[in-house]
Amino acid sequence: MEYRQHKNAALNKSNALNVLIAEDNEVYRDLLEFYFNNLDVPVNLTFVSDGFECLISLGRQIPDIIITDLNMPKISGFEMIRHLASCEIYNDVQIIALTGLTQADIDEKGGLPERVRIFFKPFSFKQLELIVDELIKHK
Repeated sequence: MEYRQHKNAALNKSNALNVLIAEDNEVYRDLLEFYFNNLDVPVNLTFVSDGFECLISLGRQIPDIIITDLNMPKISGFEMIRHLASCEIYNDVQIIALTGLTQADIDEKGGLPERVRIFFKPFSFKQLELIVDELIKHK
């Protein structure tokens, strides 16, 4: 089990971007950490390695953005995302699903809610940048 939290130096500001990353692949975790640590805004990053830890983290703080793999140990990323997308308390949270699956594979497993953005691995950080820029504008 891995739970890692990182706060950059300017975090005391209320405009900090709160990001929860549920990813069991260390390479993707490191890439995402590098990306968020190089933003020009304060960022509170929380890393977990499975869906169970993700749900526990959500009990501590509601993030601005959740980035989660679909295939994780302990809890299905599909079920977790469907649940989060159906809860009103998470309506303002951007949910991004990372996956090595194809769209056909996702459809075969029942699909995902429309509001969830799907990033197929390997993904372009340009995709993420558009979402993060929009979140920053509204902070």
